[in-house]
Amino acid sequence: MPGNIRVQFVDTGEGTYYRNNGFADFEDSCGRTNYTRIPLGEWYHYRSPNLKNVTTTRTGPNNTPVESGTPVQILKVGVGGSGWDFEGYFDNVRLILIE
Repeated sequence: MPGNIRVQFVDTGEGTYYRNNGFADFEDSCGRTNYTRIPLGEWYHYRSPNLKNVTTTRTGPNNTPVESGTPVQILKVGVGGSGWDFEGYFDNVRLILIE
């Protein structure tokens, strides 16, 4: 994905999981539901869902959902992208605690 936000956390069962959301300007998502389509050349305001309300944080083979428990500790937040022929930018990234 040209842009990606990845949060690594520990859940109530002490498992380590990742919550990813990608950002791209193409429609072919390969069946993924964890990406946001953004038209080329436009800025987009994104607000992540509350991780305490997210039950599916990753996918297995053929993009099948993998359930996780409620997050209890955030270990790492990463912002970036990967690919060959595009540019992606992030600005004003903030982590907000809501209890």
